Amino acid sequence: MIFRQCISPQKCISYVIGDPVTRRALLIDPCAEVMDQVVSFVASHSLQLWYVLLTCGGMDFPPGLLKDLRSLGARLVANECAPTQEVQIKTRDEDILYVGEETVRVIHTPGRSPCATAYLWRDRLFTGKTLLATGLGPCPRDGDPAQQLHSIQQRLLIYPQEYLVYPSLLYRNRRVACVGDFAKYLNRPIIKVGRQRSRKMNAGTSTPGFFTSSMLPIMEE
Repeated sequence: MIFRQCISPQKCISYVIGDPVTRRALLIDPCAEVMDQVVSFVASHSLQLWYVLLTCGGMDFPPGLLKDLRSLGARLVANECAPTQEVQIKTRDEDILYVGEETVRVIHTPGRSPCATAYLWRDRLFTGKTLLATGLGPCPRDGDPAQQLHSIQQRLLIYPQEYLVYPSLLYRNRRVACVGDFAKYLNRPIIKVGRQRSRKMNAGTSTPGFFTSSMLPIMEE
């Protein structure tokens, strides 16, 4: 198994997964500040970057980051409704990506955005900012926090408790958790609210792991 977690000074986290047989690799949630780490790791393990997977397809790519990714020959992968023009491969829920002899399952987790996506590789869930190692991730003003919670409960916490959760944002110095850490979410009712109500609930909220409404459960350390 070839695996590397790269953390930027801004606390963004990217991941490299490689197949030791074919030497093909993928990168999850690229960040310009860690590309030197990524390039060095890929080169030191004689890997060929095959895919770049996005957990949120609406991200803006700095020109320098796009240049780095293209120079590595990787193809950009995101959900089919992602607005990012640079996406080359568009996925749907339950799609399987093959990287050499390794497989990655696509899990559609709408809420933060319509195209929010998580990925399952072996016993590891890469959840982007939908689910952090401390709890719910930040929901943008135009997102739907109730739908985000629904995705967490129905799409992510269904896996065995020992499965690992790897977010794309470091918060409270926690970079990994396990599904069992969030067990208390399982018995919480899913709150169904309209889009306007969701916006009001989340107005002015940008801190990871917290919402303005106590209606949504938050995991504390």
